[in-house]
Amino acid sequence: MSRIKIVLISVIVLLIALMAACNDIKDIPKENNGTGNYPETFDLQRPVFSDVGGFYEKDFTLKIYFPDMYAVKGHNIYYTLDGSEPTAERGILYDSTKGVKIPGKLYTESNGDFVTVVRAAVFNIKGEMLGKISTATYIKTYDKDSRYSMPVISLVTEDKHLHNNRNGIFVNWQNKGREWERPVHVQFFEDDGTLGFSQDAGIRLFGGSSRGLPQKSLRISARDSGYFNTNKYDGAREFNYEIFPGRKKANGEVLTVYNSFILRNGGNDSLISGVEGYRATHLRDGWAARMAQIAAPNVDTMAYRPCVVYLNGGYYGILNIRERQDEDYIKNVYDIEDVENIAIISSELDVTRGGRYDGLWFYYVQDSGPGDQVRDFTNIGFDISNRWITYRELAEQFDIQNIIEFYAFNLFICNTDWPHNNVKVWRYVGPNKEEGTVRDGKWRFMFKDQDLGLSRYILASYDPGAPVELYTRADSKNFRFTLANFIKIQDHSGFPYVEWDKYSDSLITQRIFDFCLREDAFREQFREYCIKLATELLPPEVMLDVLDDIYKTVALEMRFHMFNRGKWEWTAHTDFDTWKNAVYGDDSLASFAKERSGKNGYFIKYMEEAMAWYDR
Repeated sequence: MSRIKIVLISVIVLLIALMAACNDIKDIPKENNGTGNYPETFDLQRPVFSDVGGFYEKDFTLKIYFPDMYAVKGHNIYYTLDGSEPTAERGILYDSTKGVKIPGKLYTESNGDFVTVVRAAVFNIKGEMLGKISTATYIKTYDKDSRYSMPVISLVTEDKHLHNNRNGIFVNWQNKGREWERPVHVQFFEDDGTLGFSQDAGIRLFGGSSRGLPQKSLRISARDSGYFNTNKYDGAREFNYEIFPGRKKANGEVLTVYNSFILRNGGNDSLISGVEGYRATHLRDGWAARMAQIAAPNVDTMAYRPCVVYLNGGYYGILNIRERQDEDYIKNVYDIEDVENIAIISSELDVTRGGRYDGLWFYYVQDSGPGDQVRDFTNIGFDISNRWITYRELAEQFDIQNIIEFYAFNLFICNTDWPHNNVKVWRYVGPNKEEGTVRDGKWRFMFKDQDLGLSRYILASYDPGAPVELYTRADSKNFRFTLANFIKIQDHSGFPYVEWDKYSDSLITQRIFDFCLREDAFREQFREYCIKLATELLPPEVMLDVLDDIYKTVALEMRFHMFNRGKWEWTAHTDFDTWKNAVYGDDSLASFAKERSGKNGYFIKYMEEAMAWYDR
């Protein structure tokens, strides 16, 4: 080997050694005044931040380091502080002698928090981006150990992805589907500031009519690095984190893998929803979910956890973290790997199809699975109508205990946005069927939105033009509402009033319930479960305990949420005292629990009346 080659190899080895020494994670100094969240490894393609984001109390200086792959002379780091992706033209050239002063420019007026979003990338001498973008959010609080009582999620995306007139998802909020998903960086912090996860993902709007509210519901999906046809994002196909502490899989193990999750604005119970806003609480969504987990273990329930959200550094208020029920959810919870054999159908709403009560608004779509699952499911309703099926044959196609718990709980909470709406059903259709498990091929209902119940509305009691379902006080006669097409009603007093206006059975859910109730054995099982539900599983004191726990979690933050005056503005149709009265006052969530449940409550009273219709 020539002497020149030996010298050249020695120089290369020395350079590699020097780079390795410089890029040893242990060499990054820890900032005493920072968030306490530090990088654990050097990234090959993204700039490395000396502090990876979170809560802090005193100003500090952020240092940014070249990634291993691009620590080459002539390369520069550019960064931004407004949530935009850095470029050599509009970015700020990073000066390693000065670093980045935290806090930056943004200030959230409504809650007094300074928020700085830093996004950085490496660029070559031509101004071309190399590798991927690094993103972190820094939230200055008056006391980082006690400022928050719930997790904090930071979402960062280009403003054009939200507000561009042609393709911004906030401007074009009616649009749905993959083409209306945009890249986002998501950071999840526990209430003490500990970083749960930080990764690039996808964001799209979620929900129905609530899409039009100033505060949107959002769907966050784990996406791999090539999902958006670019190399600048560094994603993954899963969120590997215990988003819902204690949430168990079917086998008893803690669930730590999620492909997506929902950030929900409360739907009908949103504080910025104008109709009877003085009754809104933002708690019904979670209260129903927590109670369903206690009382209906055989029905899949979307886990709930409230959180504070910052969007592009602006305070975005309280949103409810909810599980998204799709084939990946079934796979993760039940360890069913052949996801192509998980069949899910769900109801959709299209208000352009006829009138409200014509039977055209609500229909099924197939979310997953082979073949025509909608046809297979709705054919059961056809068989029932024509008396071509027996109860025993129906029980071979449905999990009966699932039906009992599903119908009873929705009736218990006065969910009148059902059964004509908000229906989702699934089954396993693969070759590896197992009797006695969810692989048995039977249909199973899943809980969807339940925020219209639990005494949310009384509008239908005094406004003749209101939709019939808008009455959900504890004395709601919703057994009558649910079975209106199949029973002969003698007493038309009370609400919901169904003598003239009632929803058709386009989703065949009323038909299935009526058919089952005509079977003596089912009727007795249903009656026994309803009594247990109201007297053992969810008596008033248990309902109130669950409510108290949720209230205590969100009460401190609610004052900030109601009157947001920062980057994202809205005003609630209530105030704090009115809100608290809607939770604990004379006509409230608490009074609903006391009047609806228990052995002398309205639920058992109206259940027994309904059973009497079939006992004759």
